[in-house]
Amino acid sequence: MANEIYHKSNWGNPEKDGWGDVYFNPSATNRLYTRSDNYENVEGTDKALASKPDTQSVLMTPTAYSVGSMNSILPPYEVLPTELVTNGDFSSDSDWNKAAGWTISGGTANANSNSLTDLYQTIGSSAGKTYKVTFTISNYVAGSVKLLLGYGGSPEMPSFTASANGTYEVIQKTNSTNPQTLYVSTRTANTQLSIDNVSVKEVIRNADFTFDRNSTATRVNKEGLIETVAIDTPRLDYPFIDGVVQSEPSLLLEPARTNLINYSQDFSNSDWIDFNVNLTSGQSSPDGNSNSYLIESTNSSFLLYTQSAVSASTEYTFSYFFKEGTKDAVKIAFYNDNTNSFITQDAAQTLVDFGNGWKRIITSVTTPSGCTSLYSYIDRSSEIGTFYAFGAQLEQGSYPTSYIPTSGSSVT
Repeated sequence: MANEIYHKSNWGNPEKDGWGDVYFNPSATNRLYTRSDNYENVEGTDKALASKPDTQSVLMTPTAYSVGSMNSILPPYEVLPTELVTNGDFSSDSDWNKAAGWTISGGTANANSNSLTDLYQTIGSSAGKTYKVTFTISNYVAGSVKLLLGYGGSPEMPSFTASANGTYEVIQKTNSTNPQTLYVSTRTANTQLSIDNVSVKEVIRNADFTFDRNSTATRVNKEGLIETVAIDTPRLDYPFIDGVVQSEPSLLLEPARTNLINYSQDFSNSDWIDFNVNLTSGQSSPDGNSNSYLIESTNSSFLLYTQSAVSASTEYTFSYFFKEGTKDAVKIAFYNDNTNSFITQDAAQTLVDFGNGWKRIITSVTTPSGCTSLYSYIDRSSEIGTFYAFGAQLEQGSYPTSYIPTSGSSVT
């Protein structure tokens, strides 16, 4: 029994206080215990350890995540007790609005319809919350029904469709507007079945941490590809070290930054000024798609640059992803549009290896006094040849953040 871990899971019947802190008592035993006020392990040490002066708290590393939360383990939902549906057992023919094809009798709502039609009632649901919806189908003959939360007839909770006898459960988060109505809708012209035990209750995920980010963002996934993750979703980033993607991720947290380059990937756009250069699109890129460019300089006066509005006397970091063609290096240049002069034509570079031949070139520049318009050059060398480019980024700050794609305007 030595070296045991005690942690209440109680997956089938979650309780509000069921996820206590984990404690280790080195003098009493060599075991880890979970403390919660409503649980005792078999040896009765749970509450006893909580009062011992030499008890230490053990920090659990987050290893699971979902939208808006992070967890050391993925806990169950806590279902709140308030039932939002009235007469969900159909004990009487009341409280529900019945369109043609629906009847209520014998303790069930019955669909016998040759068209798409609704059974619905107003409930107390709210936007942006998560709900557990359950219902039972019996007497199934044909067709299907869809359950959804909506407002004014427009669905706000992703719908759930069922087409067989059985009890169903779906847990979904409502969207941005104000859903007030639960709909049970027939989805095929010939639907014959009965509905019973309809329930809607709010649920709360017992997360170890809450997480909030008001924009999408990129990370490197376990395949080593740059990908975009959704709003409010934590980024578990698999970093590259010496060109090898790591097998264990880390939580990627960064300050808010803005990519000031309007077209980060489309080097053929008129925002990019080119001279003596051939551009070939459709090349494989660090995000796994065919959206990088082969850039070919046709003589020593090769130019490819873009303009960005900046603040004077401010440090900026410029970066893009580079892959060798016949050229194995480039020179980064910055030009002060206000004085028609170069700030530098060969800025110092840092290279980060992203595997598959791709390296992120990183360089910084401090704008001179009075400089409010900056030209950033992909390459200012006089060498004729080819290379590949993807994902240009100019951001205020002394170091780069994760790649911020743009396609027509700056993006924060």
